[in-house]
Amino acid sequence: MNAVAETLLEGKQKDELCEKIKQIPMSASTTTTKTEILTEDVLAQLNAAIQSAPCIALAVDESTDVTDNAQLLVYVRFFHKEKKEFCEDLLGVTPLETLKRGEDIYLANKRDARERGR
Repeated sequence: MNAVAETLLEGKQKDELCEKIKQIPMSASTTTTKTEILTEDVLAQLNAAIQSAPCIALAVDESTDVTDNAQLLVYVRFFHKEKKEFCEDLLGVTPLETLKRGEDIYLANKRDARERGR
């Protein structure tokens, strides 16, 4: 939870807030639950920003993890209306279960987009 707070918090009070969070006793399951809630919130904010963007660009990269499993990384770049600037973020990581042809990458990207409701 401390690492999440370090990453998400900004501003003058970051150190003070991080110190208060460190003082809160939490079990592993509580920490996991809170991290999942934060993840869902960040994804919801990202989805809302993307859906309100006048245009978006996707970048797709095929990579392998440490166990040599192929995976598809999808990055998104869009104009954030509220911030009035271009933003870039990792949209998702999808395992590639089949061959690594262009068609397989396209189908994995399409499946991932459907699951995310885009």
